[in-house]
Amino acid sequence: MRLPGTGQGYRVERNLPTPARDGAVLVTDHYAPRTSRPKGTVLIRTPYGRGFPSNLEARVHAGRGYHVVLQSCRGTFGSTGDFYRTDL
Repeated sequence: MRLPGTGQGYRVERNLPTPARDGAVLVTDHYAPRTSRPKGTVLIRTPYGRGFPSNLEARVHAGRGYHVVLQSCRGTFGSTGDFYRTDL
């Protein structure tokens, strides 16, 4: 991708259960930069899983100082609830 090198490291907490208001539990990975002054938070919610290529984007942002919340949509990859498409 020819991006400049990352400024710092990060740690990853995987498979965190995150409750939604309606009772569904969304499975989440949290990428936390190792800095005392994070730049902000990026939310990535996907029906395609938290592996490649979604985690590539998460790693890029986390390595540049952002917290990243990478979350499986309801009804996909371990998240509870029913998955339905709204673009039809």
